[in-house]
Amino acid sequence: MKKRLILLTLLLVLTGSGALARSPFVRFGVEWGPSAVLYSSTHLFYTDRDGITVREDDSGFNSHINGFVLGHVGVNATDFLSFSVHSGYAGVGKDNRLIPVLLRVTAAPDGFDADGLFFFIDGGTGFHLTHNDQPDIDPAFMADAGMGYHFSLAPSVRLEFALNLKLTCDQILIPDPDRGGYIPAENINKNSAKYLALCLSVGFSF
Repeated sequence: MKKRLILLTLLLVLTGSGALARSPFVRFGVEWGPSAVLYSSTHLFYTDRDGITVREDDSGFNSHINGFVLGHVGVNATDFLSFSVHSGYAGVGKDNRLIPVLLRVTAAPDGFDADGLFFFIDGGTGFHLTHNDQPDIDPAFMADAGMGYHFSLAPSVRLEFALNLKLTCDQILIPDPDRGGYIPAENINKNSAKYLALCLSVGFSF
């Protein structure tokens, strides 16, 4: 069911971008780049397969590099304000891969067709990419706030550079060091994690 929902969301984004591309009020494009986790915290409370209760809490500043690529389709509500849906692939932390589905609000004080600064916030859900031998976990909450600069390359074509902070509130898989695999979901009382990352991106918008 989860995989069908992910595929349906991506299909809607791609179909929407193709069907609406001829409208002057509709934008679509792609962005990609690296993300560096600056701070993370994890809180684990579970029972291992031997019946022993385990509690682990860890937090601190660290550095872990991931990458992301997102496509988007959006609507210009005015010359200075737009709404868009972004989806694609994003790595978050170690061995954690998500398919984000985000709603973004972007403001460009000088307008979208002129060179200048833009500012954005977004939020949404991240669906996990898991293997068949991994237990299912709930989707993550993801939110961004950032700014950037866009250059007009041609009418309705922009090159964009952006810098933003990303917050991800997630659940994580708990490896079983003694027997291999992962702790079963029914043995887990808490497996929460939070990541704060700095992201740098380059993209094109049409």
